[in-house]
Formats: sequence, structure tokens, C-alpha cells
Amino acid sequence: MISEEIINEVRAKTDIVDLISSYIPLEKKGKNYFGVCPFHDDHTPSMSVSPEKQIYTCFTCGASGNAYRFVMDYENIGFKEAVKILANKVGIPLNINEKTTPDNKKEEFEALNLANKFFQNNLNSKEGIAAKEYLLKRGFDNEIIKKFNLGLATNKKNDLYNVLKNKYEEKKLEALGLINKGEKEYYDVFIDRIIIPIEDSNGNIIGFSGRTYKENDKMAKYINSKETKTFKKGETLYNIQNAKTEARRTGKIILMEGYFDVIGAYNKGITNTIATMGTALTKEQANIIKKLAKETIICYDGDNAGKKATIKAANELEKINGNIKIISLNDKDPDEYLKEKGKETFLELVENAITPIEFKIKTLKENTNFKKPDEVNNYIIEVTNELNKLNDLVLAKLYINKIAEETEIEKDLLLNKLNIQIKKENQRIKAVKKESNVFEKAELTLLYFMLKDKEIIKRYENNQIYLTTIIGRALANELIYYAKDNKEVILADFLTFIQNKEELLDLIGKIEQLIIDETNKTSIIEDVLKKLEEFNIKREITRLEKKLTSEDTDEDKLKILEKISKLRKEGV
Repeated sequence: MISEEIINEVRAKTDIVDLISSYIPLEKKGKNYFGVCPFHDDHTPSMSVSPEKQIYTCFTCGASGNAYRFVMDYENIGFKEAVKILANKVGIPLNINEKTTPDNKKEEFEALNLANKFFQNNLNSKEGIAAKEYLLKRGFDNEIIKKFNLGLATNKKNDLYNVLKNKYEEKKLEALGLINKGEKEYYDVFIDRIIIPIEDSNGNIIGFSGRTYKENDKMAKYINSKETKTFKKGETLYNIQNAKTEARRTGKIILMEGYFDVIGAYNKGITNTIATMGTALTKEQANIIKKLAKETIICYDGDNAGKKATIKAANELEKINGNIKIISLNDKDPDEYLKEKGKETFLELVENAITPIEFKIKTLKENTNFKKPDEVNNYIIEVTNELNKLNDLVLAKLYINKIAEETEIEKDLLLNKLNIQIKKENQRIKAVKKESNVFEKAELTLLYFMLKDKEIIKRYENNQIYLTTIIGRALANELIYYAKDNKEVILADFLTFIQNKEELLDLIGKIEQLIIDETNKTSIIEDVLKKLEEFNIKREITRLEKKLTSEDTDEDKLKILEKISKLRKEGV
């Protein structure tokens, strides 16, 4: 492990203005520097870099952090790699011995690389003629084959094992997913398949996928390496090492299903494409994708299975508030579409990609026979169920107008199916919005001062103040832990302290955008505490009112009513 002292020393010796200006141009305005934010499709300088605080904040997308966070997000690397990069820049030796790195990681990479070279040699040998012809027919020339390090596992059951057994222990090769143990002997995992190496974001081979290439082959089309400490399918995205630069430039990342779809797209000059590991999109993959670009374009196969997978992927990305669009390919897969229509037509689809709700409605329409009343009724139910999820009455009505025009279904039929809860929710939101904004501002203001002053943190802890949101309380608790081991609050170091907690980092980005006149600091804090106390009283009254409905005896109800009355007087 790298010690906390070294981590903070590296951060302290890194000038964030010099660091960020080595990636993007910065211009000084007042006491801060400004530049075009690299984390969203920015056209005017919206990223502020503070030499005083040693942090950056984008006033458009909310990206915020210290030197480590910038390098991690820009390079799409982990924290340890970012520490190494900055330590090298400022000339601080880390003295990391082998024990501080994951067990045998270097040996694992060596074994996987050696296996990959073996597969590549096979593809270029006499035994690889048929596989090579298959790839060439798919439109993959020697240049693209070399770019993606494609190879071949021969039809012999222990070719790779015989190459590696004298250099690596069998248990290690088995753990890496290269060989299996049979009743009498070890045998290769990949036999008679085209091999696609899978790399991490730094270009290290961490696993393989094997694809069939012979006609009438009864084997599964793809098999992947088994999961290892290094290769976790649910946390890995194919081609991320090649796609991240173009994704950052265009602000778009294109998510596909198949490895060959990605390779085919790259072959046509579309380089910001990635794919999952042949499985449904996971929460971990969704979070990685969200960091890669401002917008995710889902481009799965156009058949029914592909449409179902598209909706599942969109739902997963929506859970983390991803900005999602979808391309519909009309029963073709991306590789087929690109070969038939070409790059420019495909890019037009990208520019005109539709929202998930539009895609869901379109798919429902395609699967409905409008001459059959029962199917029309089911269509209305399914569509309005989707519109109810929007929880936005105005937007739902706009979609209903469009659906009514396209399907000749009476508008009133659709409107009547809209859940009344949408209307109630919109009314409720309007009623409480003003009050909620006041409480939210009070919470953010208190956290603003807690991020600057250890004494405010102590006051928060001693007074047992209850903040309005879960995420606000989580940030306050982290500040308490940090303050116990540090003499003062240094924001840049605190960001390192919570560097794995994305929601907290996002909240700090929001807090950093506050403009507060600190000349009346004491008065502001007193007003904020009073406002939060008012929130707590209202919260407790709401809790007691709910409890009142579940009490059986008049005596118990009277006690609760007395408590509510007392609280209301305190809140006056």
C-alpha cells in the first residue's frame, strides 16, 4: 500500500494549474483559471481551476475534484495509477515493492501475453489459413487483425498447455482460465476458435474470447475466459482502451453487443465503440460508461432479442441518470448495417438517435396488430405504463399527442389510462418545491462551511444536527472521520480521502458552485442552523402524524397529539 502521507505529499507538490494545463489550455480570469471542460461536450470555457484550493469545478456538468481525480477521469485509470503518474511528475519515489501490487500480477500479464502471441502465430501459420480466410471474408484485413491482436486456438486439445507448462505452474494457468483439468490430463480451454484478446483500460490483456469460424459448427458461438481476480466480466468493457480518446473528443460512446461489431465499426473508422462481455449490462459497467462520455448511444442487434437487450441496457443506465440515446437498425446487427449502408449513413443514425421512451413506444407499436382490439388494448396499457414512469404530465401528454396521430387511437383513451398519481405528484412537487429549495440551500450552505472549517464540523457533531438528505448526511459523517485525524480541513486532501465515493464527489462539485458572501459568516451559520432545526421539527411532526393513525387507544393518541402541539409551538 502507498501510505497516506506519501499520497498527500504527492498531491501537495502537484500544482493543479500546471497539471490541467498540460491536458487542456487554461486562461486566467481573476484568481482562478478557466478552460473547456474535457468531461462533457463543452464549447465555452466552463471549467474553473482554483490554485488556492487546488481543485477544479465545471459549472456545467458538475465535474469536480483534485489532481488525482482529474487524471483518473481524463486517463480513465484507477487511483493507484494516478498516484504513480503524479509521483513521477513531481519526482517523489514511491518505492512500491512486489508485495504492494496484486499477487503475481506481473506474472499473470506475462502468461496472458505469451498465450496471445501463441494464438497470433497460429493464425499466421498453415493451420490458420481457414480462420484467416474467414476473417478476410468478414472484411477484416491484416491491418485490423493486427490492431486487435486476433489469433487462433488450433484444433489440438493441449497445444497451448504444452507451450506454457514448462514456464508456469498448472494451477496458475488454470486460475487464469487458459487450461482445464481433466480426469487424466490438462487440456486447453480454447480449441479450434478465433481468439479475441480482452484488454483493460491500460491495454493489458486480462482475458480472451473464442469465436467459432466454421460453417455448421455446433459449438457455442462465443466462449469467454472464466472470471479471475483480474478479469471480472461485469466490470469489463471490450475496446475501452481504444474508444476512450474518441469518446472524450466527440462526447459520445457507442455501446454494442458483439466483439466483431466493435471491430467492424473500428474498421469503418468509427472508433468510439465498446461492448459488454456477451452478458447483460451491469451497474458497474454502466458507471464506467457514464464516465467515458456525456452521452451513451446504445446500438444493439435489430432483431427481437437485440431490442429486449437494448431496453434492459437502457434501464440500467437510467438507474444512474445516464444520458442515453438508442439506434434502431431494422433487423440487422451493427457490422451488417455498416457494411451495407456505410459510415456516413451510420453516423446520421447516431446524430438522430432516439430516447429510450421513444424506442420502447416504437417497439411496442411494431409488435401490435392494430386490427385486433385486444392487442390495441394491450398496446395502450403498455404505452401508458411507460409514460407513467416519466412522472412528468406535460411530457407524457406530448407523447400521447404523437401516438394518437400515428396510431389513430383516440387521445382521450390514452389520457384516461394515465395514472392519476402523475397529476398528484406534479401538484405535490409544485407545492413543496419552494420550501424544499430553502431547506436544501441551508444544508448545502452548512456543508460549504464544514468543508472549510473544522470548528463547524465539531459544532455539527455536538449539536446532533440532522441534514435533509441521505447524501448530505453521508458527506457530513465523512468530514467528521476526516477531522479526527487531521488538524485542519484541506479540501484537496479530503477529496483524496473520499476518492472512491462518486456521489459525495458530485455533491462537493455542487457545493463548490455556491456563491456565498463570507463577511457575515457567523450570522449565515446561525440562520442555516435555525432553518435546519425547522426542518427537523417538521420531519418529526410528519412522523408522529403517521404514527397517530396506527395507535389503538385514545390515551396513546392524546400523548402523540400533545407532542405534535408542542413541536408546532417550537417551530413558530
